[in-house]
Amino acid sequence: LKVNSDLSEGEKAQLQTMLADLPGSGILRFDLTSLRQQLESVGWARDVYVKRVWPDTVEITLTRRQPIARWGDDHYILEGGELVQLPDQYQKLPHLRVALANPEQTLRTYRLVEQLVAGLGLEVDALHQNDYGEWQVVLDNQLTIKLGSARIAERVRRFLVVYEQVLAEKVDQVAYVDVRYANGVAVGYQNSGVLVASSQ
Repeated sequence: LKVNSDLSEGEKAQLQTMLADLPGSGILRFDLTSLRQQLESVGWARDVYVKRVWPDTVEITLTRRQPIARWGDDHYILEGGELVQLPDQYQKLPHLRVALANPEQTLRTYRLVEQLVAGLGLEVDALHQNDYGEWQVVLDNQLTIKLGSARIAERVRRFLVVYEQVLAEKVDQVAYVDVRYANGVAVGYQNSGVLVASSQ
């Protein structure tokens, strides 16, 4: 068996286990259809091609599907919003944990926030939704943004104005920024519990 793909160690181990359990022996009796179907059932594999190469090889070519973020405790979310379990751990990916939204809705919210904060060189480290449908973002600098459940784009833009004008130089002192207010924000500072309102 020859695999024409750049696989991780976990993917290689999963593939080896799968191949060991396949029925048939010898290149002529090897069940290519069964092998292809098995590979297509793996969450990280797509565009699977299997063929015989004479005199003694079965060649496998597939494309790996890359996860976008972690989902909950043990799943990952793919480009189209599909949830899969993977043989490897990707701890550096953003963590999505939601109470109400489906994967597609969550992915849209994540991409919206990600695109907006990228303009200031920031990245999304986590996106959470509570039982009331309120979103909360944790950025890669560990700053938390409380967004609420509506007007997400508007609220993120309001945060960015305050961040650029006031908070960027002292972000290590800030615990969170609450932008759920109609015309302003509230800033929670580390170790002080002081909230400072800032009207727009």
